Amino acid sequence: LFRSLKKLHRSCSAARFLTGFSKLHLSTMDLVPATLQGQRPLSNGKGTFPLALSPRPGQGEINARTLAAWCGAKSSHLRSLLLRHGAVLFRDCGVEGAEDFGLVTRALGCEGYDYVGGAAPRTEVVKGVVFTSNESPPDQPIPFHHELAQSPNPPSYILFSCEKESKAGGATPIIPSEEVAEFFIREFPEFAREVEAKGVRYIRTMPEVTDPTSAQGRSWAETYAVQTREDAEEAMRKQGTSWEWLPNGDCKTTTAVLPALRTDPRTGKAVFFNSIVAAFTGWNDSRNVGEKAVVLGDGTPVNAGAIRAVARFMSEREVAFTWKKGDVLILDNATVMHSRQTFEPPRRVLAALRGPPMASKAAKRPLRVGIL
Repeated sequence: LFRSLKKLHRSCSAARFLTGFSKLHLSTMDLVPATLQGQRPLSNGKGTFPLALSPRPGQGEINARTLAAWCGAKSSHLRSLLLRHGAVLFRDCGVEGAEDFGLVTRALGCEGYDYVGGAAPRTEVVKGVVFTSNESPPDQPIPFHHELAQSPNPPSYILFSCEKESKAGGATPIIPSEEVAEFFIREFPEFAREVEAKGVRYIRTMPEVTDPTSAQGRSWAETYAVQTREDAEEAMRKQGTSWEWLPNGDCKTTTAVLPALRTDPRTGKAVFFNSIVAAFTGWNDSRNVGEKAVVLGDGTPVNAGAIRAVARFMSEREVAFTWKKGDVLILDNATVMHSRQTFEPPRRVLAALRGPPMASKAAKRPLRVGIL
């Protein structure tokens, strides 16, 4: 299907990093590599991070249907680009809003993914497909994490689309998880071995009523999409989460033991697939204290110095480009972590989750719930 793929011209300065990619041809659209603020080569030398693509000039009108058709025809190759680069940004492709974004999302050829769980306040925009990104206050940064890292079956891909640019700030920084794992194992080998052997547990108190002032403010009813305590308990039981109902109606939860260092079976590389840094540095509100929000699987404290060092490494190596209206960013959720900067309103970034390719769909999809 992709025999039309050509090598980049060696005269292009970016070609050193865009291994195996120059121009993808479709009768209605050609996409070519674009430069992007902060874009850098991957540490493994296999590509740029992220890969940015824009329509070749002079093609006439390009819109969301054109991009969706391209993604549908090239879905397998797009996933291979995501595996190589970790992140792919489409810019200037005529995506105008939530419905357009939903059209592109559905074209990927992946399972849908029901957003059941998650700590952050969100609003569904296109039923079953598109929702707002974390609606926590703009002065609260969101630390790096893999989406729904606490879920038994996290989403395979997460997509973002910029509907309204912020006046200042508001980037969605990204970083390859493989690079973070390499740093963690190299700099803190003893703690890394402990994390790998014991796993981790996350502890969070969910309010009875959603608290929009907190990035962890989603109520237990909205978190599990239930109406009663009994239904919430059933969802938590399936998840392996223990709980305690507090006198004020809040629910204190402790997850099952979860891995924090994983090996991506597609690459054989270790990834820092967890929300340790996010929990430890960011889960702070009137109900939660971040430094108590994550423990090792046996209940012992984590290494605070190591976690703070990993957080500093992430901030030094992150890529944080400025959103442009209509941008669509796709992340391979198994290999790339994301976060959110503080910002000056207005800002509206939409999000969508996708499961694995439809060809690999399991007979029955298990409950997918998470905390962040």
